[in-house]
Amino acid sequence: MTNGQLPGDLQRLERRLARRPREEPPAALHGRVMAGVEAALRRQRSGGGWQMLAAAAAAVLIWLNLSLSATNATDGSLRPRGTREPVEQIARQIERLLPDLPHEEARRHAVLYQSGCDLVPCPRVAARLVSDPTLAGPPGW
Repeated sequence: MTNGQLPGDLQRLERRLARRPREEPPAALHGRVMAGVEAALRRQRSGGGWQMLAAAAAAVLIWLNLSLSATNATDGSLRPRGTREPVEQIARQIERLLPDLPHEEARRHAVLYQSGCDLVPCPRVAARLVSDPTLAGPPGW
């Protein structure tokens, strides 16, 4: 087989297949097939919008679920355990890394870093008794 030519047997087979009579499908079948294709394309165009939105919503829900699972699986420690560097030393390191940051802001970040997961965002407040007059409403009610 050289220069893209077929061997003699394959050429003869190709000629015989080309001369073979072919039956054309009936005209009614052609019309039914074309009508079916048009209907399927119309359904696909009209129904594709909500399916795309549903797929996007499902993807977002899966992403949120995986994100929350990953967040819950980690301990989220902000500082290495067992290290207690002085706040001023950490603040100086932060100032070296971010020279435009004011000292007070670097100190605030150092305190946050130092507190790590020991920081309580909501302080414990003692409960008031139901008989407390301040809970009854404004004066004169």
